Amino acid sequence: KKPWSRFENLYNPWTLLPELQGDRYLVNADRAKIKGVELGVQWRPNARLKISGSYAYSDARELISGQWRARPWDQKHTIRMSADWRSESWIVGVSILNRSGWRTTPFISNPNQLSGHVNTAQLPSYVSIDMRVSKTIQSLRGEWLFYADVSNLAGRENVGGYDYISSTERKQQNLLPTVPTLGVSFSW
Repeated sequence: KKPWSRFENLYNPWTLLPELQGDRYLVNADRAKIKGVELGVQWRPNARLKISGSYAYSDARELISGQWRARPWDQKHTIRMSADWRSESWIVGVSILNRSGWRTTPFISNPNQLSGHVNTAQLPSYVSIDMRVSKTIQSLRGEWLFYADVSNLAGRENVGGYDYISSTERKQQNLLPTVPTLGVSFSW
C-alpha cells in the first residue's frame, strides 16, 4: 500500500507556521518500511518502588524515485529509564530519555540536489530528564489529583533543526526548554 503524501520542511520542522517557510516540499513516497526491536526490564524491590528501563532499535525508511532513504523521524537508538515511588496518596516519579537525533538535511543551494541529500544528516542526540509529583485526596464527592511536572529538568538544549543564514552559517533551533506544569483534576 502506498503511503500518504505529505509536506515537510527540510531544515526545521518545528517552526510556528511551517507552511510559510521557504524549505517546504512535497514528499510522495512509493513505499515505506520500519523494522525494530525493543527490550524492557522492570524491577520492584518493594511494594512502593518500581524501577524500569528499555532499549529500542528501529530503522524507518521510505522509497522515493527508486531510492530508499531514512524517514525524518528515524531514531536508531532509544534508551529509557524510570523510577516511581508510591504511597497511599503520593506518587513521585523521574524518567530519563536518551535517543538518537532525528534525521535532517544539510544545506542545499540547488533544488536539483534535493533527492540525493534529503535526510542524509543527523541532529545531535536528544536527552531529557522529566519529573512528576502528584497527591491524591479523596473527598465525599470524588477524588482530587494535584500534580506538578517538570519536563527537561536539566535544561538541556535539544536541537530540533537549523535555520540557515547562508551556506556556511546556520542558527540552531532548540526544542522545549525546562517546562514546569502545575495542575489539578477532579473525578467522580
